[in-house]
Amino acid sequence: MKQILTLITTFLSVLVSAQPLLRVGVMSDTHVTNDIRSCEILRDTLELFKKHKVELIINAGDIADVYDAGAYENYRNTFNAVYPEPAQRPPEIFAYAYHDIIGHPSNSPWEAFKDVKKYLKATNDPYDLVKHKGFVFIILPQYHQPDKYKKLLDAAEKERNGKPFFIVDHVPLHNTLVNTLNGNTAARALVDRHPDAVHISGHIHSLLTNELNIWQGNFTAINAGFLHGSMRVKKSCDVAGIMDIYRDKIVFKRYFTDTQNEYASSSRWSFPLPFDKKTAPYSAENRLKKSTAPAFASDASIKITPTEKSVEIKFPQVVTPAKDILRYNIELARKENGEWKNFAHAQVVGNYEYGENETPLHCSKSFSYGYFDIGFEYQFKVTPIHFSGEEGMPLTANFTLQSKPGAEIIFESRNPMKECVARYGFLGATDANLHKITPDGFYQVNEENIGTRVYLHDYTWSNIGSARFIFDIDIEQAPDRRSRIEMRNSAEAGRAVIPQRFYTPKGSSKNIRCVIDYSLRDFNGAKLHFFIKDGGKFKFKINYARIERY
Repeated sequence: MKQILTLITTFLSVLVSAQPLLRVGVMSDTHVTNDIRSCEILRDTLELFKKHKVELIINAGDIADVYDAGAYENYRNTFNAVYPEPAQRPPEIFAYAYHDIIGHPSNSPWEAFKDVKKYLKATNDPYDLVKHKGFVFIILPQYHQPDKYKKLLDAAEKERNGKPFFIVDHVPLHNTLVNTLNGNTAARALVDRHPDAVHISGHIHSLLTNELNIWQGNFTAINAGFLHGSMRVKKSCDVAGIMDIYRDKIVFKRYFTDTQNEYASSSRWSFPLPFDKKTAPYSAENRLKKSTAPAFASDASIKITPTEKSVEIKFPQVVTPAKDILRYNIELARKENGEWKNFAHAQVVGNYEYGENETPLHCSKSFSYGYFDIGFEYQFKVTPIHFSGEEGMPLTANFTLQSKPGAEIIFESRNPMKECVARYGFLGATDANLHKITPDGFYQVNEENIGTRVYLHDYTWSNIGSARFIFDIDIEQAPDRRSRIEMRNSAEAGRAVIPQRFYTPKGSSKNIRCVIDYSLRDFNGAKLHFFIKDGGKFKFKINYARIERY
């Protein structure tokens, strides 16, 4: 009898240890609207959470696409429809963020957040600390203040009782996850002091299938992806997370919300507790130790095809290991005076951007004719990059353009830094630092998070045709920063009038070409300027500029 009781006790202890202490549903950037159809992905996600019996739900921010009482009512009605019994509804945590301010009648995010909470029927405040089943969660709004952030971190340390604690904070921390070179630097410095913190963010609209949405350095960071209700772009966008917290580990699983199939169960994110920086599986060092260099097949090659509007290159996926590819880096070089000079770059993302059973055998990328001049010899180089950062051997192919479609040159300058006007800030901002040119010919940006406007030409666009903006730019910035370049309307403040954006490589680069092609049929009456931001404190010089109409 004693042996039987011992066996039963052992069996029960194993059974209990196999069950998580807490199961959390994680999502972000739902961007719902006052159109109930924008809640379809939200509904699918909540059905997924209900099926797996999550005990807490986190939405890491940008709940609605713009502030709208009807949007929050749609969110709440969708939640209640999935969970009709009040007693069965899991508690929720919301981060309050920028998109929930857009369109609010006040100029204050704090007034907007009050109304968001009211219409959403949320229970947490913008700054808050909540406990659930013995685990601490602190919540931060976008536009948070460092002193309040630190106060919540200190409170979490006192309350966590030896367990990990969780930070729900819309904007990722600087240089942690993928595409976070422009993440929050002040908050990163604070969280770096808390190794047992797990930072959960949204904001960057990165696909949750990207393996770099988990990071470990001095702490752990996870991005929740995005479930944009009014912008169903790709199947792989519709992925939500379920986080199981055990005594000795945390396991993060990813699911397609429409089929409810788990994504890559063999690649579940799992890391031990308590946190140990030396053995953390998702640190850059430990990822690199376990990685395999990606490789093309021995007969792989680049195919180059001029089309009506661009030059297209096509190349095969790598054969080892295709599923572990973050991206393919593409460099374009031009031969000048017998030497190859890199002057343009592009990227093609890996297989993670595709949904179930959608992986193509080849990749392709189009380059605008703005990158090419007739008679010059060009070289494409394609390099596969593992999630660990390890590079494979590149493919190369040479190409000479024999002809290209004609275009009307509206503006051209070989000395833009003297012939164009550059100004600090967004429209409406003061120009106290107007046109700061350094002795070596660069425009100096001395403030963090300040954009720079460059007025190239005073031209009002009509509703016919397309435009091509060509810039050769030399930029000097920190090794862990990159800049964003886009075209905006000089007649009004707000977002980019042309949604196509160009991102510089990290750090300093010499004379890279940026080409933005776009139809202007929907922008009748616009006056455009060139806008560059997000590089931190940096300086740049435009060596050449041309605007074409075609």
